[in-house]
Amino acid sequence: MTDDVPERPSLGAVLVELDAPRHFAVGLAIGVVFSLVLYVYRVFLVQPLSPTAETSPLLFAALAFVLAVTVGSLVAIVLTIRSAIRYTRSANETPQR
Repeated sequence: MTDDVPERPSLGAVLVELDAPRHFAVGLAIGVVFSLVLYVYRVFLVQPLSPTAETSPLLFAALAFVLAVTVGSLVAIVLTIRSAIRYTRSANETPQR
């Protein structure tokens, strides 16, 4: 029995193969747009109707940042998993004769 173990690619090479940098950019864009829409809705449309000291625009800006990062990360993860599934399926296909 031989001890020939195939060389494993680095994590960076795998992420590039799965197009993760592009997925990160798309996720970040979607997260920023989504949180910006919700921020504008809450601060400029809802807040003038019910002004209180607890509804600071700065507070909602911090919440919008957290929402943008969370949604962006979720979208990037889902796109990368979908890409990994497609890559795995294409690697497992055998040519039929």
